[in-house]
Amino acid sequence: MYPLILVLGAIDSGKSSIVRWLSQERNATDNPHYPEPREIEIVSYHDGALGKTVTVLETPGFDHPDEDMTDDKILELIGMHFHNNLGKRTDVTGVIYVHRLGDKSVLGGTAKKILQLVYDFCGSEACKNVVFASTSCGGRDEEQTSAIRKQLTSRGVLKQMLDSGAHCIHHDGSETSALHILSILLVKSPARLAFLEHYMRSPFAGKPWRAAQTYMKTGFLTS
Repeated sequence: MYPLILVLGAIDSGKSSIVRWLSQERNATDNPHYPEPREIEIVSYHDGALGKTVTVLETPGFDHPDEDMTDDKILELIGMHFHNNLGKRTDVTGVIYVHRLGDKSVLGGTAKKILQLVYDFCGSEACKNVVFASTSCGGRDEEQTSAIRKQLTSRGVLKQMLDSGAHCIHHDGSETSALHILSILLVKSPARLAFLEHYMRSPFAGKPWRAAQTYMKTGFLTS
């Protein structure tokens, strides 16, 4: 089975700054303001060192301002893609969760909710295949960024993920940084994602979102 990497994150978290380096658009840092995808975006990257071609899937951002792009719809888009286009596959080589270090709460409110969703989405067994990639919102030096990351990793859901084998890396927006994150995951054996296992067993697997919306809210999201 070919390597498959899933890139998740809140809207404007910096997902594209990683994905674009792996695509043919090598000028990722010259134009960082790419429009947020509304569907699953697919990028192929060939790793010459390992001799592997990697498929990278970027999802729409969580906490999207559009009313029709809710978090549960994004989950459904992921489920539909794996069901209809990937042969009901439930495993991935890795998950990159991109988190922007904000100006206010380090990991509270919406950020905490999204991280809990990502943890539930992956499941504890798959955490060893997860990279938590922090990005900066600007105005901070390396010492400040390091202090925030230390605070982040010392408690709550992120600590649970790290204790279960997840990796925490700061992505500085460069090609070297993006490829470093990818290299951590490409040596992993595939892991099954809790959400996809749950989704493929559901009565609405592969169905349009509106038919499955109630199930998504009362099934996976509250299980």
